[in-house]
This record gives sequence, structure tokens and C-alpha cells, in this order.
Amino acid sequence: MKIKTTIPVTYNAGIASQEQGLVTGTLRMCIQDLTMGGYNFNYKYVSDTGLDLGGNNLSLSNDEINGLYAVVKDSLPAELSYSDSTEYLYLLGMKIKMAETFNISPSDIEILMD
Repeated sequence: MKIKTTIPVTYNAGIASQEQGLVTGTLRMCIQDLTMGGYNFNYKYVSDTGLDLGGNNLSLSNDEINGLYAVVKDSLPAELSYSDSTEYLYLLGMKIKMAETFNISPSDIEILMD
């Protein structure tokens, strides 16, 4: 699964230039810290032309994860397996982060099932 903008967004295409296009986001890793509590995510963005836009790490506490779950839980398809529903849940949260990054609405981002 991955997420993709449904409208063109502006992104940096080098040191001094910008481009517009669709952007795909992939969640590369999620680690749950059972000792300290919380989650660490690693994600990456790629333009529709294949330009690697980089990625980042995001750490969220259990309270933040639970707050996010409260916001997105009604959007979770019932037919997904446990592992797919967990990934889908994380991607719903990633849509919020991606929307903030590119200054668009989360409704302008879709989840693509592989």
C-alpha cells in the first residue's frame, strides 16, 4: 500500500528549482517501542517522474497514536486482515502528515492498495 496526491503539488527539484506534480508516499518502517512507549515511523516521498524527494522519521507517543486512531478509525475498511488494517491505519495518519507537508487537504490524497 502507498498514498498518492490526487492533485499536483509543488516540491523542490534541486537546490534552486521547484516542480509540480503528483507525489507518492510509502511507509518504509514502523517500530513500536514497548519499553518507552510510542512508535517510530520512516517514510519516503517520490515524484511521479521518479525524483526521490527524500523522507523522514516521525516519532509519536502512545497518547498521540491513540488520538490519531480516534480521528481515523471510522475510515478503516472492515474487510482488511489485521496486518493490512494496521498498515492502512498508519497510512491514514501519514495522509495527515503528507497534507501538512505539501499544504493540501488530506482529502486530496488517496490510499492505493497494491
